[in-house]
Amino acid sequence: MPLVEYGRSRKVIPGTPANTLAEIFLQACAAFKVDAALHALRYKKKDLDLTLPLRLANMPAGAIAELCELDAKEAAARTVQVSHVPQCAFMRSCLDRWL
Repeated sequence: MPLVEYGRSRKVIPGTPANTLAEIFLQACAAFKVDAALHALRYKKKDLDLTLPLRLANMPAGAIAELCELDAKEAAARTVQVSHVPQCAFMRSCLDRWL
């Protein structure tokens, strides 16, 4: 069970070695009631790869991960913006011909 620190408080986040760090991160954000888009999970001042399972994160037993607040520049760099491009009439007519 990983231990996560935020500010001056620590909480044990329930999890197994098979849980990904993303799951641990989201649970920690919920436990501390913070926005996940504005925070990062770090160990020894390095961002953790959230795609890895806990057992492959290279953290010893009893290690303390930090939930750190991102500054505005870092948060903006991590934000992904998705836009929808509407189909134009030309594309629609081309698709109709092929189908």
